[in-house]
Amino acid sequence: MIVVSDTTPIIPLMKIGQLNLIEKLFGEIKIPKAVYTELISNPRFKEEAKQIFEKIAMQHRSRGAI
Repeated sequence: MIVVSDTTPIIPLMKIGQLNLIEKLFGEIKIPKAVYTELISNPRFKEEAKQIFEKIAMQHRSRGAI
């Protein structure tokens, strides 16, 4: 199952290091560009933005895109 999410569940799960729970429950997570922009542009979410960048880079490497 693919899940499309806003920031509401993503940020708290990232703060406690449990973002993988969404993946375990649903498989793939998709976020709209506006959600991605909110996560990476808001200074309150600096650590979360770092996690998002790392996650995306890992996904690209596993697919051979990088």
